Amino acid sequence: MLVMLQRILHISNSPYRSLTETGPTYPIFRELAADAVEYHVLAQNVRRRFSTDREHDLYLHLVPALTGREFFFLSSAALYLVPKHRIDGILCQDPVLGGVSGFEAARLHDVPLMAEVHSDVYFRYLESDSPTRRAVGRLARRVLRHATKVRVTGPSLARKLTAIGVEPSRMAHVPYRVDIDFFAPDKVRRADARLALGFEANIVIVSVGRFVEQKGYLALISAFADVAAACPAARLVLAGGGPLQATYEALADRHGIRAALRVLPWISRDEQRALLAASDVYVQPSLAGKGEWMPRALLEAMAMGVPLVASEVGGMADVIREGRSGLLVPPGDLQRLAAVLRSLIDDQCLRLHLGAQGRVEAEAQYGWRENFARYRDALYSMDALTPG
Repeated sequence: MLVMLQRILHISNSPYRSLTETGPTYPIFRELAADAVEYHVLAQNVRRRFSTDREHDLYLHLVPALTGREFFFLSSAALYLVPKHRIDGILCQDPVLGGVSGFEAARLHDVPLMAEVHSDVYFRYLESDSPTRRAVGRLARRVLRHATKVRVTGPSLARKLTAIGVEPSRMAHVPYRVDIDFFAPDKVRRADARLALGFEANIVIVSVGRFVEQKGYLALISAFADVAAACPAARLVLAGGGPLQATYEALADRHGIRAALRVLPWISRDEQRALLAASDVYVQPSLAGKGEWMPRALLEAMAMGVPLVASEVGGMADVIREGRSGLLVPPGDLQRLAAVLRSLIDDQCLRLHLGAQGRVEAEAQYGWRENFARYRDALYSMDALTPG
């Protein structure tokens, strides 16, 4: 008879302030905690102090770490939390940043471990010329090889894991998920959303994500300069905020397209839905080898029925079916990106087809409730740690 786990420790390499300030991650924690007697989360504290926050069966333990390097060491708090709270299963979101401590805690206290990996960085590190990076890659490989289960989101990740020696029998297939009830085309009137943004007569291309190098927005702005030359009514909206905002605006100035670019800070979930409702194309121009795998915003646009254009990076090719739910481009290829965007601007029928098919596939494969049920089934049914 299978004995289900009751007390989970979830090690997240993300920064928080408190349970009430975990933003869109809060419902994820709540979903994962649904079958637990107690669900504990260990994460970074942006306030640089140790703290514990509790809401019924959900606990948030924060350590004073602002960087991944700091969290690598301070996540060793798992060695204390496991016996203190009688933890009987561990989930690690990263095989190194929290994963190494989680693995050692699992070995020491004889509890099972589920590991996850959400970027291609560690796979690339294994082939690096840098001894330090190779060592970090080997740490990740050790955790992934010996974890009780490794969450797999799609075929691309499964192939990479198989190549480093993870047994397919230990891979738990849990796809990405999106709240298809919230992100739904009928929740916001498109005309109202466009009017509010002042885009009634424009073709609107949107991307949502932090303004950091891996998102590929510098390449997007340069490609959009060619798009805007051919289609003066086109507008590009970047939302998310971050350290490269001034760089984006300066680049747009050099290309003479500053008036066609709108740069927004971080926006709320409701604001994001309204922005997607107003858009004609969603683009995710992420760069290879920078840690990007599968941005959540891509699925949210897909659920909103917006046609997708994305780099063939990480798990994005698992989600986008070329010519059905979206179009893929080689990462960093400005000419190809510009050509694909122009083709969608010129072909409304193609935009409508891709958007409608994307919504169908979001409903069929990435439903929030269904995939969290699969997630919990895989997590709570672990029974042993692989020796090693």
